[in-house]
Amino acid sequence: MKSFGLNVYHVTFESNQGAVGSGSLVVTNGRITGCDNGYSYRGFIKVTGGCMQGALIVTRTNPAATSIFGSIDQFVLEVAGNCACGKWTYSGQVLGAEQMKV
Repeated sequence: MKSFGLNVYHVTFESNQGAVGSGSLVVTNGRITGCDNGYSYRGFIKVTGGCMQGALIVTRTNPAATSIFGSIDQFVLEVAGNCACGKWTYSGQVLGAEQMKV
């Protein structure tokens, strides 16, 4: 996750199935909103020291889009990570389908 300043981030992600994607996030007071070309994201994040954890509801907004996990209309992504040298790295899994990982 790379910051563009003032809580706006460009994120890249890859599933354990090998699919990749990218999008943008805005983080304000622990709340996250964002999107990519086919999905919107909303949720929360908690940062303590150099560690973060949170959850995002990921919802398809483009009927032709496919997520990094396949053709899914909506899912909850639980994430956790840390910050080193100003760059956040994270991993996560889909709630209820823990075999689907980023």
